[in-house]
Amino acid sequence: YKQRRESVLNALTTIADLIGWIVKFRWDPLTDQYRLTLYDPERSSSRIDGVLNANDYPSLSAVTTTVTDIRNKVRVCYSDSNQAPIGRDENDDPIYPRADEERTDPSSIAAYGTRFMEISESASSQIDTQGEAQALADACLADLATPSTLISGQFNFWEIEVGDRLLMEADGTHFDTDLIAAVRGISYDFTEGMTRTTLELKGNPVSHVQGWL
Repeated sequence: YKQRRESVLNALTTIADLIGWIVKFRWDPLTDQYRLTLYDPERSSSRIDGVLNANDYPSLSAVTTTVTDIRNKVRVCYSDSNQAPIGRDENDDPIYPRADEERTDPSSIAAYGTRFMEISESASSQIDTQGEAQALADACLADLATPSTLISGQFNFWEIEVGDRLLMEADGTHFDTDLIAAVRGISYDFTEGMTRTTLELKGNPVSHVQGWL
């Protein structure tokens, strides 16, 4: 990890981002307080954390789907510490040969065509083995291989967190069929004694869409 002067939280977040994990304060019901937590956003989770009916979302301001950010073929270039060093740098640290790991999502390629991206890790990166490069590429695919369906609206509650998977029941106006989506972003508005929650949702839990791109 390349050292620089910054807050501890920013440093932890930067390191967690390398593998698509998250560091944030999350509510812990066991201790009844917020705790600094390192966690995997559970991109493949099938758990339903909440069910919303038409009374829970009286108005939606936007429902959009975009394929712009899709990436379904990912190459990670890194310095492989499992190979013999090819030299030493100015600090007398070993210089390892470059290698690359490539991962694809066949179903996404079949649906949207090949959309390629490459991540080139610096010499100071913590990604320096094949397994770590695969984990990084798989996290990218999990966040980017499917289109983003973003739903913004007003909700009458706030007991939810980023990463929660919600079942939104069809109401015949906004949705013809039930929709399962994960919370990508959340904001709150407190006015006149009322609390309003605005959500941004995606098909699966994600953590780092903008960071990958």
